[in-house]
Amino acid sequence: MGWSEFFEQQLTDLNQLDHIVRILAVRRTFLHVHNGEKSFEIHYKYSLRKQKHPVVGDWLLLDPTSSVVLQLLNRKSLLQRRVSARRQNTHSTTVEDILANADGAFIVSSCNEEFNESRLERYLVLCHAADIDITILLTKADLSSDPDSFYERTKVIAGSVDVHLFNALDTAQTQKLWPYFKPNRTFTLLGSSGVGKSTLINSLTGTTRQRTGSVRATDQRGRHVTTERTLIPLRDGGLVADMPGLRAVGIIPTERGIERCFAELETMATKCRYSNCRHGSEPGCNIQKAIKSNALSRRRLRNYQKLLLECEAEFLQ
Repeated sequence: MGWSEFFEQQLTDLNQLDHIVRILAVRRTFLHVHNGEKSFEIHYKYSLRKQKHPVVGDWLLLDPTSSVVLQLLNRKSLLQRRVSARRQNTHSTTVEDILANADGAFIVSSCNEEFNESRLERYLVLCHAADIDITILLTKADLSSDPDSFYERTKVIAGSVDVHLFNALDTAQTQKLWPYFKPNRTFTLLGSSGVGKSTLINSLTGTTRQRTGSVRATDQRGRHVTTERTLIPLRDGGLVADMPGLRAVGIIPTERGIERCFAELETMATKCRYSNCRHGSEPGCNIQKAIKSNALSRRRLRNYQKLLLECEAEFLQ
């Protein structure tokens, strides 16, 4: 279930191990949890309600008699995104916790009109900020007339991240992913609706537990079929979290994810003539030099600058 020494060191008594559970799903009035032997539900009334809000993937210490949460264990990783004020009906933006204690993520996109480099970069920033392993899957390669072009466009922005062309309905291709799903490790699937996340879950579990849906013919965008975040134990060990498609991937106020996602720009910028270069019309700008030589695209520079501005705006609030 993903238990490790990192969590065990937080216990004061090893007898508490008998009352440790992991959250598989968070619902309106209860938590669906697993204790390593079986899954069950506990009511959503707990003593930590005014403190950290538990999310899928969290480890909890329960009271042995009442199942009230006594402790939410410290997290080794946390995927987060910024949520707009309009969506939350508040006057300021907030940070939403998506998944706790993940070891890695598969960023899933399609070889069709859904594909978007700037959105992929946002997912990469989100995962780099959480300091987890990343793999990119380009699904529906079998339906594309030129899947290699999507692969090459992705490799430009992926850096050292692995990229795979993928058909989620092909069992042989699914088997090639199993080395990533090592026992006791937790992974998640991130991507828009309709890119094949639930189909991949079904292939990995050998079931049809996750509903799948069609996409619109006009723009290949999917409809929300998965409606809640769910952590699913796999038959050969490890766990995978299925997520609803994220229509908006807001960047949390930290520069670490941006620096890692755009590492080549960060390196190029150190060779600009002026240390405060804005990478526009300044003389001696190394990044503009790279654009003129086609070593860097203007789109990637624009998205880099846009994400930095988003991050800076959040810091100033």
